Amino acid sequence: MIAKDIVKEHRSQNFLQTGLILLAMLSLFSLVGFGILGNITLPLILLIFVFGFTLVHSARPELIFKTMRGTPLGFENAPGLYRITDALCQRAGLQTRPTLWYLPQNQINAMAAGQTDRFAIGLTHGILNTLNERELIGVLAHEIAHVKNRDMGIMGFSGAMTRLTSSLGSFGQMMLLLSLPFWLLGIVEFPLAWILLVFLAPGLNGLLGLALSRTREFEADRMAVEISKDPYGLASALSTMEKAVRNPWGRFLPSSGIPVILKTHPATRERIQRLLSMAEQPRLYWGN
Repeated sequence: MIAKDIVKEHRSQNFLQTGLILLAMLSLFSLVGFGILGNITLPLILLIFVFGFTLVHSARPELIFKTMRGTPLGFENAPGLYRITDALCQRAGLQTRPTLWYLPQNQINAMAAGQTDRFAIGLTHGILNTLNERELIGVLAHEIAHVKNRDMGIMGFSGAMTRLTSSLGSFGQMMLLLSLPFWLLGIVEFPLAWILLVFLAPGLNGLLGLALSRTREFEADRMAVEISKDPYGLASALSTMEKAVRNPWGRFLPSSGIPVILKTHPATRERIQRLLSMAEQPRLYWGN
């Protein structure tokens, strides 16, 4: 059973964080753009929306998995997985049944590609041979939640904003470099705020993009619980995956020296704690 009040609270929190991050990314891009391109910035933003929407909806998910040497799993090869996926999609309100792909990699991983009207889920050799059925249900619910939430489109837009902000920042820095002699002679002036913006905006937008990715992971976890009705399944899967990739020296050295702020996924322990908080009777042994 799940605690519906906690689930609703997490949903509101994730929605607010997503909106604020996207607004901040758009604001940074707009400020840099108006400083360099002037009134051309607004049509450029509209062009990004149209191009991003077209690109995301025209992308074929099977092409992504083919580049990973994946092969489609027919119903006859994995009837149990298809029955589970069908049930989860029905609970999520999705009309389309995804194609499941077998990926030969040993890494314990799963990923979804595509949109609500056409998508596929890839499962690696490692995850199929490591997780039990209950854990696989949690993972499949998480990937279906990404599709339901249209996270591929959101992250595609975020990536476009980051790349364009970086390009505009590089162009602005080039302008400053070429204008340096005139600036030293006092012929031209550049506001200090604009100079700082040109140098800092690309990095800030990149960090915001990573924060957005972590927020969407939290939201996919929340919706996975809503779909599967089982917080423990996904929590156990995360714990199992964490232990499988843990450094054998993990007792003495941290498993990763990368700060959370530079990661696309939240810390596993935090994800597990959030999942268990959505259960009516949290169990504390997962993630230990």
